[in-house]
Amino acid sequence: MVLMVVEIDGVSLHLAHPDELSVEWVGQDEAMRQLLAAWLVVDPRDTPMSPRLVGKPGVGKTTLAFAAAQRMGRDAYVMQATVDTRPEDLLVQPVIDGPQSLRYVASPLLTAMIRGGVAILDEGNRM
Repeated sequence: MVLMVVEIDGVSLHLAHPDELSVEWVGQDEAMRQLLAAWLVVDPRDTPMSPRLVGKPGVGKTTLAFAAAQRMGRDAYVMQATVDTRPEDLLVQPVIDGPQSLRYVASPLLTAMIRGGVAILDEGNRM
């Protein structure tokens, strides 16, 4: 496993690894088309939208987002939200890395922002 580290303002930040999921999106072409349209960037000054996928459990919201990221050729980073997810969990976590040493680990969300990937905040309503 290759370590991905970037330096920001003199601080080494360890990035998350992209998630890997072998999926093939079948059916619901309109949902895929709309999600890809929300992420469409025509001009370098454009900012893609941050769509919120809402639906009953098990209908494939996370799979749709992951498959759309694959179609765009982008890495996907999934962050699983829970009732105890704190705001700082969305950014960076300091981790003890030996005596008197900290390692700073970027969340999947921050890693996607830095690397240009797709961040999928799964179960965000639980936060």
